[in-house]
Amino acid sequence: METKPVAPFSAGLEKVTTATSLLKCGAVKVQKRAPRPRQRAPGPQQHRTVYYVWFFGNLLWAVLAFPIGVGVISLSRNYRLYRDEKFYVTDPRRRWSQPSVTTVESDETPAASFASTSPQKPYQASEECRKPKMFPETSWKPPFTDPLEDYLAVELVKGPIFCFFNHTSYRRKKEWAFRAGLINGHICTHVVYASAKVLEDKLSSADPGFDLVKEGFKNLALLKTKYAHLKVLVSFGEYERGSANLSELAASPTRRVTFSQNVLSWLLENDYDGVHVHWTVPDAGSCASPEDVSRLAKLVATLRSALTPNYTVALSVPPFRSERKGYVFDDLVPNVDYFILQTHSIYGPEASSTHCASPYASDGPSLTASLTSMIEDMPYYTKEKVCFSLSFSAVSFRLSTPPKRPGASVRAVGPGIEGNHTHTKGRMAFFEVCLLTDSDSLLDFKEVCSYMTFGKNWVAYESPVSLSSKVSEVIRKFKIFCAALWDIDMDDTKGICRMGRTPLLAAVHKELLSALARNRTTVEPK
Repeated sequence: METKPVAPFSAGLEKVTTATSLLKCGAVKVQKRAPRPRQRAPGPQQHRTVYYVWFFGNLLWAVLAFPIGVGVISLSRNYRLYRDEKFYVTDPRRRWSQPSVTTVESDETPAASFASTSPQKPYQASEECRKPKMFPETSWKPPFTDPLEDYLAVELVKGPIFCFFNHTSYRRKKEWAFRAGLINGHICTHVVYASAKVLEDKLSSADPGFDLVKEGFKNLALLKTKYAHLKVLVSFGEYERGSANLSELAASPTRRVTFSQNVLSWLLENDYDGVHVHWTVPDAGSCASPEDVSRLAKLVATLRSALTPNYTVALSVPPFRSERKGYVFDDLVPNVDYFILQTHSIYGPEASSTHCASPYASDGPSLTASLTSMIEDMPYYTKEKVCFSLSFSAVSFRLSTPPKRPGASVRAVGPGIEGNHTHTKGRMAFFEVCLLTDSDSLLDFKEVCSYMTFGKNWVAYESPVSLSSKVSEVIRKFKIFCAALWDIDMDDTKGICRMGRTPLLAAVHKELLSALARNRTTVEPK
């Protein structure tokens, strides 16, 4: 039997190894990445949900867009008005109700003299004094028109009677706002628009929303269409207080001439009859210059040369001689038609003791003392150019304790209550005072003004009785027939005090009229 040869063991092992390697290679090749599962397309229900969200979102925006926009615009405008009032004009009512002179500290001590407030360094060294004042430019319109009111015609006086129109008094609530059409032109002989500002050597508007947009400048001039005798003046200098703007303008001959020509153009454009220069040297404060008095005289002379004699030039003068240091009236008299002595606010609500705003007589500064010194300083036979000023604004004081007896001047600790409509601390309008029925009104026979006390408040004000007495005494003693009336917007134009309309203005007119009649009877030969 034939036996087959047996393969060696190594050969079989090689085959097994080769097969194993092939299997391994095949296994690697067969392993593949599992495919990603395909996402299913959104169904119809999901499409409808997205569509509803988009639709109702746009609908909500369309409904809310208009009220949201109106609200944002309203808030923005109100904020601008609040910012302008707080940071630019510092309460327009307070600006004209504050005293123009230094507050009296006590009964025995008169107001601080101009020398005591002299600057320690010249204003030229201070950039703050040179910086022009910035005012808000707003087109906001007051919520009323300006028709002319009808008043009973009365006999015209040749006083004259200056009536100062505060152009910021329209900012009260509509029913208590004051406008040019409410001025009683039958009584006033001159109406002064207070006030324009000086910008780039010309007169400009300090409140464009009222002066220009609502035509405040032109509405005042329209009074002449109803009152043919009336003269309308524009005042400047109030907005330049505490700065060196007018001082630098008056220091340059070229700028003086340019400014005077621009003033003439402004008067012609707006149909005005003159200017009131409200630049009193003490008002410059720390920005005052020792040469301001001479510069004022040069500015007034340049204005007079630019304006024809038909135009009126009025000048405000400090009430105290200590504040008139350097004033040379011999140089001013030929160029000024009327000197308005600022006696309307000798005492303010910051005084240390209770007083009338313009006391006829007092242990300290008073109306008679101011007029006496002014007449002594004026050239002979020129006192007919002097006007004394009175204010229709009441002044209130806060007391530490209620007064023990009426009529006594007591110590005050600060400004008193404010009016419900004028909202100026320490100041009230006559139509607000007359509605206070909690206390009786009394008359101070020394200072010649009315007053009332209630609780810890002491309010001094001018009533028709006190005004008649005060004006009568001034005319009798000084023979001065010119009166300048500030804050005529504080008078009772509605007649709510049951004394007729504009009772304070009527009291001054009646007394001037009777005094002039008596004077003619005395002077004219029989």
